[in-house]
Amino acid sequence: MKQNVFKGRKISKRLMAKLQNGEYQKWIDYIKSDRTLRFEIRIGKVIIYFKKCKALEISSTNMTVDKNYFIDENDIINPNISTPKDYFNQIKTVINKWQKFKVNKEEFDSQQKIALANDINNRYFIIDMEYSFSRSFIEKIKERPKRVLFDLVGIDKETNSLVLFELKKGKGAIKGKAGIEAHKNDFECYFRKENKYQLDFIQHLKTDVENIIRDKQELGFIEKDFNVDKLLLSEVPQFAFIYYYEQNENIKDIEKIVEPYKLLFVSYNNYVLK
Repeated sequence: MKQNVFKGRKISKRLMAKLQNGEYQKWIDYIKSDRTLRFEIRIGKVIIYFKKCKALEISSTNMTVDKNYFIDENDIINPNISTPKDYFNQIKTVINKWQKFKVNKEEFDSQQKIALANDINNRYFIIDMEYSFSRSFIEKIKERPKRVLFDLVGIDKETNSLVLFELKKGKGAIKGKAGIEAHKNDFECYFRKENKYQLDFIQHLKTDVENIIRDKQELGFIEKDFNVDKLLLSEVPQFAFIYYYEQNENIKDIEKIVEPYKLLFVSYNNYVLK
């Protein structure tokens, strides 16, 4: 399979110029000042998350908001005619209202809390949420695998290894099709040794991670002295499950279920991975 035939998570030069010194600069400055917001890079755009909902999408041509969050006419807002502070105050209210009446987004909210709590100062440094290989890349593979979504992508700073994370909450979440075995199979369909496209998947992931880190460094979301080159991105990534630990649960039983992969824990009052 030929390399460099697919698009990845990279900010274009045109968009980067607008984010750094152009019309979007004030938005970036505000986003960096607000710990409830999360900046992520996607193909052709960046997305700002609030409680894991898409609070704002920014491309090189415009800013947009997902209209599905608007329950009634009073909720409609336009980021292109608002200040960053006014807009985000309004969209947070809209999203809170939407979550309350429309759908339970508790797990999505947890992903963002974990991402915010595990920054460059922790062992596990989360660099992206909801990672999937680009559709154009998947479609070029003859034995086309399904397109899998990993909850979080991060770095284990003790080993300089890349880690893909899957979040699970409660005993019911580790059973059935959406349970542990299903996620093991999803990971292994990309990265097992028998997969003749294993190196292509590793290279795709490596390129995306390098681009994400370097673009976030350019914009001030990651410190520039963080050395991307020391990371072991050309190796098979680690895979780990994040589990919400509750009292009286038998940890050894859960560890057996996730073997041979790593098990990490968070709690409702501490989202630092342990």
